[in-house]
Amino acid sequence: MDRAKITVTEVKPVTEFGEKHTKKLTFSGKTEPEGKALQYQSYRESLFETVKVGAVLDIEFETKTREGSDGNTYTDRKVQQIYVNGQPVAEQKGFGSGGRPFGKSPEERQSIEKQVALKEIGENLRCGTVDIPQGFIDWYWQAIGHMLGAYLADPPHPAAVPPKTPPVPALIKTQAQPDASEPIQLSQATEDSLKAWAGTSRPTPSQQSAKSEASEPLFWPHLEKLGDLMHRANVEHNIKLADIYSDLGVKGVKEITMAPDDAWMIIAQKRNLKPK
Repeated sequence: MDRAKITVTEVKPVTEFGEKHTKKLTFSGKTEPEGKALQYQSYRESLFETVKVGAVLDIEFETKTREGSDGNTYTDRKVQQIYVNGQPVAEQKGFGSGGRPFGKSPEERQSIEKQVALKEIGENLRCGTVDIPQGFIDWYWQAIGHMLGAYLADPPHPAAVPPKTPPVPALIKTQAQPDASEPIQLSQATEDSLKAWAGTSRPTPSQQSAKSEASEPLFWPHLEKLGDLMHRANVEHNIKLADIYSDLGVKGVKEITMAPDDAWMIIAQKRNLKPK
C-alpha cells in the first residue's frame, strides 16, 4: 500500500458499472506543483465528497499494472483511504457486527509503535538479562511519568534483577554393595592385616564355649589361614565366593568351623583340583 499527499487537479463524474451498479470516481492529482498529474480511482462512496478540485489530500492507495486489450500497459491507482487531520475518512465494516476504521492514521501508528516500544523496554528491565542503552531507559521512565501525569526530572534506574537459577539437587551418596558372584581380589595389604588381626589376643575355644553355648561358630583358631584359603580359591583357581560357600555347604564365613586346609580339600575334591 502506497501513501502520498496530492493536490487534486481534475475530478470526473461518478460512473456506474456491472449488475450491482458499482460506483467509480476517477480523479487526477499532483504530488508537486510542477509535477505530472496522475490518475486515481476510488470505489468507496464515503470518500467521494472529500475529493474536490484544489483539495490537498493525504491518500492511501494500491498500485497495479495491467495489459489492455490494445496491447498497452496501464497503471491503476486504487484509493483505499483518505486522511484529514490525520484521521481516516472512510470506515470499513468487518465481518459480523460492528466495524473498524480502514487503515491507521499516522498518529495512530505512532501511538501504537510507542506503546510496543514501552512494553518491550519494560519487559527487558524486569528480566535484567538484556543490556539496554541508558537513553532508552531514561525515555521509558519519562514516558511513564507523562502518562501518569507526572514529569520525572531525574528518572530512577532500577537495579538489574539477576536471572534465577534452578536449585541443584542434592547428591545422595551410595555405597556399592559387593556382588557375591564376582571373585574377591585380596590385596597383599589386606591379607597382611587379616593375619595381623588373627595374631592379636582373642578368646580360646574353651573360653568361648564356657561363655555361651549359643555363641558364634568356633573359627578363631584357623582365622590366620582363612586369607590363604580365599586367595588360593579366588586368585589361583578363579573360584567365586558364592561357589566356595556352596561347596562347603555354608551361607557365610562365620559358618566355616573346619580348618582351612580341610575346607580346601573339600573344594579341591569337588572340582578335581590338586591340593596344594
